[in-house]
Amino acid sequence: MDRIQVLKTHLINAPTDVFLWYALALEYMKIKELEGSKRCFENAIKCDENYLAIYYQYGKLCESMHNKMEAISFYKKGIEIALVLKDMKTYNELVLALEDLEEQ
Repeated sequence: MDRIQVLKTHLINAPTDVFLWYALALEYMKIKELEGSKRCFENAIKCDENYLAIYYQYGKLCESMHNKMEAISFYKKGIEIALVLKDMKTYNELVLALEDLEEQ
């Protein structure tokens, strides 16, 4: 069974597991199934909007889909959450991603 099928199987038993949705989104990104990845990121955010890893990867996905404004929005939202959670490592990563995108 491939990784996507394994993750889908686990989601049947744990449909609100943010990590499973996040991992599935990343698997879809690997195979360039961008719409599937986007749906999984959206589900992950519904499960836990404070799961910071989502915002960097979702922003990168939006960039690859040529949706600069949506990417900027996700980076900014992640930055806000990182500040609240005092996660300076993720904050710095998101700030750099935002600055790089805004310079383009």
